[in-house]
Amino acid sequence: MKFQDVIEAVTEERASQIRKHNLTRWHDLEYDPDWFLVLAEEFGEVAREIENIRFERPNASTEQLRHELVQVITVASAWLSDEE
Repeated sequence: MKFQDVIEAVTEERASQIRKHNLTRWHDLEYDPDWFLVLAEEFGEVAREIENIRFERPNASTEQLRHELVQVITVASAWLSDEE
């Protein structure tokens, strides 16, 4: 995946998250989630997908892994851009 493709995928994922949750900042929720926990959950999904590819589906496409990595980048960039 080229860098520009990564940026486009993150931009699309962020727009999807905003549409899905109808918010632009996590502080718009009724509670203030800990960004670290949100990022850790997404990173855990990356680890799970690596395990699946390595042990359960060795010939599987890495498309889902790419998707999970985009989500990690998206959450991290949202955290960085979240202002109090």
